[in-house]
Amino acid sequence: MQPITLSLDLVNAILQYMGTRPYNEVFQIVNAINQVGIPQVQAMQAVAQAPAETPAEAAPSSSEPAQA
Repeated sequence: MQPITLSLDLVNAILQYMGTRPYNEVFQIVNAINQVGIPQVQAMQAVAQAPAETPAEAAPSSSEPAQA
C-alpha cells in the first residue's frame, strides 16, 4: 500500500464524520487510521517537546583547551 500524507485537521474531520455513521460501517477504517496515525502523532509530539539543541551545544567551543 502506498502511503499518503494528510493534515491532522483533515484526518480529524474524517474521523468526526465517521463518528456519525453506524459502527459496523466504519470501525475497521477507524481502527486502521488509529494504528497508523497514533504513532505518527506521538512522534510529532516528542519532537515538539524535545529541547532544541543550540549551535553552541552542537560543536565544542574553540576557546576550550584540547584535552590530551
